[in-house]
Amino acid sequence: MLLSQQPLVEVPGQYEAGLEPAMEQLAVIDRIAPGVTVVRDAASGATQRRFVLLSDSLTRHTFYLNGPSPLRPHASLSVERLSQLLRLLTRRLLRYRETRRRAVTLALPLSMRINDRGVMLCECDPSETSLASVLHAARSAAGLPPLGPALTHQRTLSRGVAPPDEEARRERLRQGD
Repeated sequence: MLLSQQPLVEVPGQYEAGLEPAMEQLAVIDRIAPGVTVVRDAASGATQRRFVLLSDSLTRHTFYLNGPSPLRPHASLSVERLSQLLRLLTRRLLRYRETRRRAVTLALPLSMRINDRGVMLCECDPSETSLASVLHAARSAAGLPPLGPALTHQRTLSRGVAPPDEEARRERLRQGD
């Protein structure tokens, strides 16, 4: 009887930047957990379908798929460019002794493009939520309109009213003439 072997696939995102991976330390995907968690962000209305990869070392790695939307068709390219920018800024920051001493780095969660249509596999924490979602929930619990601060800011911008500091600065400039 011929036995077929399942190919070994590594859990994404285990490589340190610039270092050669040690093959015995890499976690290999054992299976995919049976459940899919759907998380809806109350502020933006976006949904994520999160799934868990179980590795051979019995650790859980949570990911979600992020695809292009009609509002952001090229989101995957912007994430890649942003991660490149953060990598360059981190390299620049590490030139200074104080940032090396404090171990200051800038990073994004792991994300990798899966196909040419912009679908990305993104790493996430199971307890992750956005600050806008927390604000939305807190205002709803207090009986206030959830989008009140954003709408107030939008009305201020549409009126063309400058913030008080800007008006004071303009007044000082006028008086100086």
